[in-house]
Amino acid sequence: MINQQEADSVAKTMTSEPAVADEANVSQVEQSFTPVSTPASPAVDKVKSKRPIDILTSEARIKQLQRHSKDVGSSEVQIGLLTDRILHLTAHLKNHPKDKHTNYGLRKMVARRKKLLTYLEHTQPEKHTAIKSTLKLR
Repeated sequence: MINQQEADSVAKTMTSEPAVADEANVSQVEQSFTPVSTPASPAVDKVKSKRPIDILTSEARIKQLQRHSKDVGSSEVQIGLLTDRILHLTAHLKNHPKDKHTNYGLRKMVARRKKLLTYLEHTQPEKHTAIKSTLKLR
């Protein structure tokens, strides 16, 4: 049970002006705060790729593999974009091996790239070998 004195003190604190922080207290808090430095990208620090291919931005990869200036969806471009995403997810999975949803997505991307490579091999064998050498695929 709350007595009258406790009720009065609670009511007084609720209706009183908000406390204004002293400059001295603020400076003490600022001095005691030390920010923790973290590496910019832990995935880059932990994982060293065995393959010397760089993960490019999608625009750079499209410009590298497109057939003509407006080409953004040819088999070569799709294979290149999938390769970049696969490399990115592979690095992620090396740091987070229990991430099963990402692993599932990675497997779907690998299967899609394999189908596109097979299609390219049957329709344009010279483009197939060129893209495999460009992207350093086996």
